[in-house]
Amino acid sequence: MKLKTVPFSKLLAQSEDTYSSVIVSAKRSKQIVDSRVVKLDPVEAVSDDEYFTGEVSLREDFVEHEKPIVVALEEFVDGKLEWTDGKKIEDKTE
Repeated sequence: MKLKTVPFSKLLAQSEDTYSSVIVSAKRSKQIVDSRVVKLDPVEAVSDDEYFTGEVSLREDFVEHEKPIVVALEEFVDGKLEWTDGKKIEDKTE
């Protein structure tokens, strides 16, 4: 997996506030991580004094994904994310 830099100017193009850019990207990254959680079947009860001696292998349905922060930053820089700054938005229909 290649590493690539994200020019700071691209981050500032989406939001002048660096802190907001970091928070939005981090929250999106967490959403991506949460969506990738694999539900496993419960394992039989094992006491703490037992040791696992078997082989560990990858699941057959394992898929390698890009890192969530990379995906989140690409979405942020490409303008695919929408967010509010937490301030109350005025209703302009009145």
